[in-house]
Amino acid sequence: MALIVLRDPVRKSIKDIVKESNESGINLHLISGDNLGTASKLARDIGMLSTDDFENNPQSIMDAATFRELVGDVIKTEEPVEDGQEQTYTYSLASHNQERFNDIVDSLKVIGRADPEDKLRLVVAL
Repeated sequence: MALIVLRDPVRKSIKDIVKESNESGINLHLISGDNLGTASKLARDIGMLSTDDFENNPQSIMDAATFRELVGDVIKTEEPVEDGQEQTYTYSLASHNQERFNDIVDSLKVIGRADPEDKLRLVVAL
């Protein structure tokens, strides 16, 4: 029987960057493909998530499945183009889903088990 633990080291400057961001009023979000426990531990290690957030604010951490259910699908709309122009798109959420996201965005810190669509979902919601 064996136990192997792999851990990517956190850059030494990241704690200072997180601290400066928090002091500047920048609301950071960590979105990761890792499981929620691993992502939350990383957020605590770098000072992005306090023990109080973790223990007393259930909306500070969320698995991607819950986030998808809350925010819904991204709506992709083609913008009108003139001849020779490249097609562009606008991305949005349904208004009731945007309202739900707006209610939790200030407390949401960590999303775990995310895939690329979840990352797009977060950026569009922001």
